[in-house]
Amino acid sequence: MIDVAKILSATVYPVTGCTEPAAVALASSLAVHVAAGLYPAVDGTKEEKVKERKGERIASKGRFKLELLHMRTSRSIFKNAMAVGIPPDGKGVGVRMAGAMGAFLSPDEGLNLFKNSNTHILKSAENLIRSGRFILEVVEKEEEIFIEALAVGTAARQRHVGEAVISGAHDNVVLLRRNGEVLKKSDDKGQNKNELSSRVFSTLNQVPLCEIIEACKNLKGKIIDEMIKGVEMNRRAAMKGISMKLGLGVGATIKEMIQRGLISNDILSKIKMETAGAADARMSGYEIEIMASGGSGNQGIMAVIPVAVVAENMNVSRERLGRAVALSHLITVQMTGVVGILSALCGCVVKAGMGASAGIAWLLSDSGEVGVVESAIANMAGNIIGEICDGAKVGCALKLATASGAAAECAFLALKGVRIPWTNGIVGVDSIETMKNIEKFQLSTKETNRAIIEIINDKKPFELAGKT
Repeated sequence: MIDVAKILSATVYPVTGCTEPAAVALASSLAVHVAAGLYPAVDGTKEEKVKERKGERIASKGRFKLELLHMRTSRSIFKNAMAVGIPPDGKGVGVRMAGAMGAFLSPDEGLNLFKNSNTHILKSAENLIRSGRFILEVVEKEEEIFIEALAVGTAARQRHVGEAVISGAHDNVVLLRRNGEVLKKSDDKGQNKNELSSRVFSTLNQVPLCEIIEACKNLKGKIIDEMIKGVEMNRRAAMKGISMKLGLGVGATIKEMIQRGLISNDILSKIKMETAGAADARMSGYEIEIMASGGSGNQGIMAVIPVAVVAENMNVSRERLGRAVALSHLITVQMTGVVGILSALCGCVVKAGMGASAGIAWLLSDSGEVGVVESAIANMAGNIIGEICDGAKVGCALKLATASGAAAECAFLALKGVRIPWTNGIVGVDSIETMKNIEKFQLSTKETNRAIIEIINDKKPFELAGKT
């Protein structure tokens, strides 16, 4: 029997803001701090004796003058950080701004370093970019997650160079180097994928759906509590996004359309409204926690909210809701093990969309029939599986609205015996074969990803303008 509790605890956790900009900022922060001799103590790291190290924004205090910050990222990191709002208020936008802001933030907070940002740091980052002292390159890398930062500056009339490399996972620091001296080095790059993907996600790759469902039926106690915590967290974000009309305002606009009678006040509309509202809040850069799934906050929104709205409509027990959400997360994790953390395909459709549809189908089927869940997954695969990922941005809210409605519809149809047959296109005889087919398709999209990057890169001037 698979260890569901271990998988869920490793892949479902709270996040604030988009992960890719945070990872970019963390790399630049580490490089600048290393160059200045102010860096956090980590296992295996040689640490200089520096007073008042923790929390010190050294690049803005005059002790260390930053002359150059040169960053290199993989295509996937660039794409997913290019147009997303940065916490706490979303006034900063994009990968360059994230990297520049990191120079003035402490790495001690890890991926939550943006929580110490303010208007002064944003202005300093803008000045750094405009000065021409910030350089960004997109490089060809097998790793989906790769960020390299090199900082050059002077302190006490001496020039120093700091280097930091993050690879395999968003906070997996594999190299720290100062003036050519290696301070930390790790060969663990997650085998060219997120470390979690190779060690945890892949454990579900060949697990039959019936076994995953059976494991979910036995969940109780703390795991159920965590699943419900995620429901409350993500729906709270949805309410903020809707009430404050954050981001693109998709959730808020759907609510207005319901009130005006332009669309029906039914369960599908509510699913789309709440799912979009949470994405509106997160992609705008508003500082609010989201329960992530499979390494992505937006996937967490997609995996949780549609299931929760259906459960509320059915008035099911807290335990049944928790198990359905767990199933949604696990299918999301299974799909992540198949197609990877970042790709040319939209994870909220390909991964979390399937998860949500499976969770809803399980809720609708009184006995939790495997066939109904299989049918929901097949329907979702044959429906909108080809949705591209063109980066994290406010427009993602519209994609999540579409995908959440489709996930629910695919489950509703499955309950009534509708299933796209295995003879149709990408759909397989069961969920495992369907996922293998999707993996084959995903592997063919490298050129698609390259074209998306070229298109996005042509839009770089908008970042300083703060336009979303």
